[in-house]
Amino acid sequence: MQRALVVGGAGLVGSHLVDRLLADGHEVIAIDDLSRGSFASLAHLKREKRFAFMEHDVAAPFRARVDCIYHLAVPSTRLACEPDPVKAAMTCVSGTMNVLEVAAANEARVVFSTASAPWGQGVRCAETLAADFANTRGADVRVVRLPTAYGPRMALDGDHLVTSLVLQALRGEVLEPPIRLDRRIRLAYVDDSVETLVRTMSNPHHTPVVVAPSSEALVREIAQMIATAAGLLGPEIVEASVDGPPSMPMSARLNPADPLPASLALGLTTSMELAEGLARTVRWFEARGCRKPAERPSGIFVRGADPEAPASGSHARANGSPA
Repeated sequence: MQRALVVGGAGLVGSHLVDRLLADGHEVIAIDDLSRGSFASLAHLKREKRFAFMEHDVAAPFRARVDCIYHLAVPSTRLACEPDPVKAAMTCVSGTMNVLEVAAANEARVVFSTASAPWGQGVRCAETLAADFANTRGADVRVVRLPTAYGPRMALDGDHLVTSLVLQALRGEVLEPPIRLDRRIRLAYVDDSVETLVRTMSNPHHTPVVVAPSSEALVREIAQMIATAAGLLGPEIVEASVDGPPSMPMSARLNPADPLPASLALGLTTSMELAEGLARTVRWFEARGCRKPAERPSGIFVRGADPEAPASGSHARANGSPA
């Protein structure tokens, strides 16, 4: 059993990763500032004795005693970077440095996740920092690029292509994707993203940059699959009045040495057909009535007040950070 730290653990991929690590028998600490992640994604673990959650901005220093770290709090998509690119860049650099310092203190392996088509200069600096840190401090840092993830626990808003189409379909509205119908995009089912992260961490060999498996389709095809899953017959699918940008980089794409698809690096291919993955996502939204979860009360839950101490069965509430 290992003690794993998941930075960005309340997000879509992060919360599923927490579940997977607990199912594998590990202790898990999740850190998230809840700026994009949701408390509701982890609320089902409140009574899990091997789990602790702390609300904390990774851009501020923190300490933890752990065996391995999954760093998922690197703003590298349009949705994460566009509202405040300066803050996103600072989080990329400061947050990554803080994670690397914790890794060095624990001699812990780090799996460092970014988008497959990263936005902005912050992620470029963060990856360069991680590489330099590994070279000079001997840290074991591995990089995984994740295509746009989808699946149960997606945020109940219209910022994501899949989310916007699902909400429109379940309300019986005309399907109007926020980007052109003839664009091809890649989507990664959340379980495939998690599997890539876990296999990268457990691989005895230091892998090059790994790209998680995904499915590719036209936006029009994705809209039709979602309409079918929602039970719409002959849905009206129209071009958006304004063609919004997909998840494409603001700066030149990073070019680390020979990034490899997970199929070659890890023997991993997608386990989920796109139509079935979208159908599962529709059913998850439908079960929640297309409503956002109720706002959580103030405070957080944590097993023990000290993230450096072993997880315990206490249900203490804390208002501080794991600094």
